[in-house]
Amino acid sequence: HHSVDPKAASYWKNIYQDGGSVLELPIANQRPAMRSFESRRSDKALPQDLVKALKDLARKQRVSYVALQMSAFAVLLGRLSDSHDISIGMPSAGQASQGLERLIGHCVHLLPMRLALHEGESFTALLARSKKALLDAYDHQNFTFGELLKSLKIQRDPSRIPLVSVMFNVDVKLEASDVLFDTIGADYDSNPRFAENFEMFINITESKKETVIECQYNSTLFTPERIELILDSYSRLLQSIAADADQAYEKIAISSARAQNLSKWNNTKKDYPREKSPVDLLRDACIHNGSRIAIEADDGKLSYSELWEQSGKIRDRLVFQGVKKGDRIGLCLSRSTRMVVAQIAILRAGSSYVPLDPSFPKDRID
Repeated sequence: HHSVDPKAASYWKNIYQDGGSVLELPIANQRPAMRSFESRRSDKALPQDLVKALKDLARKQRVSYVALQMSAFAVLLGRLSDSHDISIGMPSAGQASQGLERLIGHCVHLLPMRLALHEGESFTALLARSKKALLDAYDHQNFTFGELLKSLKIQRDPSRIPLVSVMFNVDVKLEASDVLFDTIGADYDSNPRFAENFEMFINITESKKETVIECQYNSTLFTPERIELILDSYSRLLQSIAADADQAYEKIAISSARAQNLSKWNNTKKDYPREKSPVDLLRDACIHNGSRIAIEADDGKLSYSELWEQSGKIRDRLVFQGVKKGDRIGLCLSRSTRMVVAQIAILRAGSSYVPLDPSFPKDRID
C-alpha cells in the first residue's frame, strides 16, 4: 500500500513547477515522431588510479562518490547539450524509506534530480549543491515519478519521455567471492538490454578488477560511434576534475583531440536578421545558394531552389482553393521533405499551419 507524502509531493512539485526543460543531446539520427525503445549497450573501463583520485576528492569534499559522479555527469550533459538546466533520473531503493530494510524486491523510486549549472561556478561549489540536492531527494522520495507527472501541466511529446530522458546510477561494489558455492567459482556480469525506456542510462559498476561505465542507449537515436565519443568525453572530464576540481565547470576539459567535434555537432545556434521572415530568409538562400542541399530526409533531398519551386506550386494551389492570409491550415504529414515543402508553402500563402500527428486516431485528427 502506498500513501502520498504531502511534504514530498510539495517538494517535487516546487522543483518542477515550471514544467522542466527538454534536454537536447547530440543524437546521431533523426528523432522519430513516436519514440522507440530499441537499445544497445557500450562499456568503457575507467583507470583504477583515476577512480582512486575521484574517491579521494569525494572524501576531501565530504560528499559521497555517487554525488561526485552525478555532478560530473550533469556537467557532461550541460556541455554536450549547451544547457544550464539539467534533469537526471536517479534510482533509489525504497525499502529504507518504508522501514523495510530486509524486504527483498524491486522497490525502486526514480528521483528526478534537477541541477542548475552556473557559469563561473567551480566544480567543488557545484558538488556542495549536488550533495544537498541528493540528500533532500532521498528525504522526499515517497512521491513517485508517476504521481509527479500526473500533477504537472506539461505538454506531452510522443517522441520523448517526459521530464527525465536520461538515467544515472552507481552500483555498490559487488564481489563474486562474497557468494559461496563450495568449490564452484562465480562471477558477476551485467546483461545488456535490448529495450530501454530512457534515451540513455549510465550505470557505473565497480569490482576489485575494474570500474566500468555501462551506457545503455536508444539505438534509434544514437550510433555506437557517437556513444563511444560521449564516453570518451566523460572519461576525459573525470580526469580533468581529478586534476583540478576548483576550475569553473565550463572550463573543464571534456574531449581529447579525437572527440572535440562532439559539442560542435550540437552547437547549431545561428543568428539571423530579426526583421526578416522565414520566407524572406529562404528566398535569400535560394538566390545565393540555390544549388546547395536545403533538406535531407529518408524520402530524399532538396536544394534551396527545388524547395522554393515546389513550395511555390503548393502555395499557388492553396491560394486557388481560397486560402487567405491569417488562415490556419492543418498539416498531417510524417517527418519528410514533403512536410517541409508543405510548411513553407503555407507560410508563403500568408497562413499558419497546425501540425497533426499522423499516428493519432483518425477521429482525433478529424
